[in-house]
Formats: sequence, C-alpha cells, structure tokens
Amino acid sequence: MDQRDTTTNQADWVIVMDSSCDVVEKVGAGGLDWLIAPLKIRVGDEEFVDDAKLDVSAMMRAIKAYAGETKSACPSVGEYAELFRRARNVICITISSRLSASYETALQARDLVLAEDPSRNIHVIDSRATSGRAVLLAEEIERLVAEGLPFEEVAARADEYRDNAMLFFSLASFDNLIKNGRMPRYQGMLGQILRMRPVAMADPEGNIEVLDKPRGEKAMMRTMLERMTQFKDMTGKPVIIAHCNAEEVANRVRAMLEATGLPSDIRVIPTRGLCSFYTDEGGFILNY
Repeated sequence: MDQRDTTTNQADWVIVMDSSCDVVEKVGAGGLDWLIAPLKIRVGDEEFVDDAKLDVSAMMRAIKAYAGETKSACPSVGEYAELFRRARNVICITISSRLSASYETALQARDLVLAEDPSRNIHVIDSRATSGRAVLLAEEIERLVAEGLPFEEVAARADEYRDNAMLFFSLASFDNLIKNGRMPRYQGMLGQILRMRPVAMADPEGNIEVLDKPRGEKAMMRTMLERMTQFKDMTGKPVIIAHCNAEEVANRVRAMLEATGLPSDIRVIPTRGLCSFYTDEGGFILNY
C-alpha cells in the first residue's frame, strides 16, 4: 500500500512548469506557487536562458542573424529536483514529449527526489502541447487543491483535463523550420510566396498535424474558427492565445472568438523564449 502523505494543505503544494508555459514565476496571489524551470536556446556559441531576465527580442534578432542551426535544451535533472524539493506535494507540467526531453528529465528528477524521501508526492504531466496549455492545467490544479481533494485525485483529474484540451496554431514565417531542417527549403519558400498561413493542431498524443493551408490572414482566421468548433465545444471554456510579435493578429483572433459568445475568458499573451523559438515572428498558439 502507498504510505505517502496525501495532505491537501495548500502551503504544502507547488506547481512546477518548464518555461514553455510562457509565464514567469507566480507566488501566492490566492493560489499555489508556480515555479518555472527554464529551457535554453542556443544560437551558435551564445546561450539564451528562458527566464524572467530574457530579452526575447534580442534572442530573436540573434536567431535571424545566425545562418547556422539553432537548438533548444531542456532543464537538467538537478534543476527539476531542486524545485521538487520545495514542497511535499508537487505537480509538474512539461512541454510535449514530442518536442523536448523535458518530460523524461522531469521523471528522472521525480525518481531521484522520491528515492531521497518516499513520503513525498510528485506527479509529472506531459502536457502534449506547449504555451497556454500548461497555464490552463495549472489553474485547474489550483481549483482542485482548493476543493481539498487528495493528491491522487488531483493528479488523475489533471491528467483528464489534459486529455480534453486542444491546441491550434498558425505560422507566418518558416525561416526557423527551414534553418533547422524541419521543412525543405523549397516548401518554406513556396509557402511564403503564396502567403500561406497553415492551420495546425496537436493531436491527443501531442503529434503536430497540419489541417489546412489557407492563403492570407482572413482565410486563416475563418478556417481556424471552423476547426476549433469542429474538434471541441468552446462553450464556457477559457482560451489563451500566445503570440510571437503578432499582437494585432492575436487580438483579431480574440475578437473573432468573442463574437461567437462561446468562450468564458480569452487572454492574449506574448510568447517567451522557447515558444518564440518554435513559433517564429508573426505566429501564434491557441489553447483551450
């Protein structure tokens, strides 16, 4: 039988996320502490740490100016372990394991800390997405903890919430994908010439699937709305739109969604380092 403590005292809880969540650390404010493990973006010999001090604009300029391949690196086992030791009850949310080793690294840190003290409770969630998905999960976890639920039930219901969440995104630039070998140069150049704004989603397992390749912003927005309503009922659901230097487009998408009267709350936030690296200038990620 599992003998671990399942206390629901909020002071004994923290939420740990990697920096793909697009927020900085949040302390208290009526909920749980959110602790962020920063990812790193390597541009040649220069490393950008995705924390509160990062100048995202400077990082993007460096990426554009560098002709070679750029890479990202997940937090270390030690970095995760240090954050896991902060509380008795820890829920950790990582970027999709399809995009990064962050999830596997967090699992290794969990095993390390539990070996030190088996009475702790640590649950690691592969978000199967990025950006606002982690924020929505964290807010749901805060709500469940406030209800006084035991650790095992909070963890199980957080997994269930993840399974029912959706992510859509659209890119305006294919430069980073071409540079890093994730898209053939001719396809990227053709897409930019034709002004394609592909509408893509993360499937339930976190795999990226391109659904449509509309031309132009208006067609992209119309297709995005059609796809969102097709895959999940938005009624009463919160929506987070994270953008990379594309606030005007993100606000137009927000206005389009508000006009439906379906979502309960729509937030627009800028992407931080890791998601800016993936999304590139003009792109946005939508979670609900």
